[in-house]
Amino acid sequence: LIGSMVAGLLTADPPSETDSIINQGFIVLNVASIFFSVNAVLLSVITMMYLQPLDGAAAEKFICFAGLYFGEPITGIFYSVVLFLDAVCIWVWGAVGPGAGAFTLTIVCSLLIRLMVTTQWLSGWRNWEIPQKERDRRYNVATLSEHEDAGAKKSDRT
Repeated sequence: LIGSMVAGLLTADPPSETDSIINQGFIVLNVASIFFSVNAVLLSVITMMYLQPLDGAAAEKFICFAGLYFGEPITGIFYSVVLFLDAVCIWVWGAVGPGAGAFTLTIVCSLLIRLMVTTQWLSGWRNWEIPQKERDRRYNVATLSEHEDAGAKKSDRT
């Protein structure tokens, strides 16, 4: 979705003269936004391709092993949205003028602050339906996986 919005913005009339710094910044932000969006989709597809045939303990160990790659797509989408909105601000600033550009920038900053506050608030949520024993088991899977990986790496060197 973000990629199609960015591609649509790239086909719009340039915000100013082709060789101006405003137009160059507009293009660079859009290209960076497309990169993060495509990267998020590809990482999601690749990690799910490896996870799909696994179940139970094997799936848990794989998620612990590759946890970074399961979390990176949401960060990439967030970066993509931020860069897209920055490009929109530049486009409005160059095409309409500084007054509309400053107003657009204010709206975008408010939106981004709201997104960050919401994300921070939701990250503190805890599912009380999960018993403490299951929480401890999940924590131990992650901890043991880290120690097993460290032990394997250490034994590989010796």
